[in-house]
Amino acid sequence: MVDRHPLVIENVGAAITDHALVSAVVGSLGATTLLVLFVYMAFTLVLLPLAIVGLFAEFLTILYGQAVFGYLIGTRLPIESDGVATLAGIGTLLLALELFGFVPFLGGLAQPAIAVVGFGAVVNTYFGLQRFEPITIPGGA
Repeated sequence: MVDRHPLVIENVGAAITDHALVSAVVGSLGATTLLVLFVYMAFTLVLLPLAIVGLFAEFLTILYGQAVFGYLIGTRLPIESDGVATLAGIGTLLLALELFGFVPFLGGLAQPAIAVVGFGAVVNTYFGLQRFEPITIPGGA
């Protein structure tokens, strides 16, 4: 995907690096709200299949955000090809998260924090189709 649609990945990456706090807030509120919505939908037999599909879509969105984190790490590695660099970056991210998980308190916070920021950045950029620019107040400080 990086080779065919680099602008999509760069839009999400810019939202992660430039607006991490906004992405974290949107990601935490959005993921929590969707999770509660899908659990409520699962209580009815009619909406149970839709709840399963929704949970799967939310999981894929989180994976998309983590893939963009891998892309951002891969761009800093000395590898020529973007696709190979992204795969190496994803591997580096997963290894770092696994090793950081051994740190008693911080390791448990780092993994959900990366998932939340990535989810928020994906949602803020409409899955990378639009660059995220925060709202500014005209003439304000």
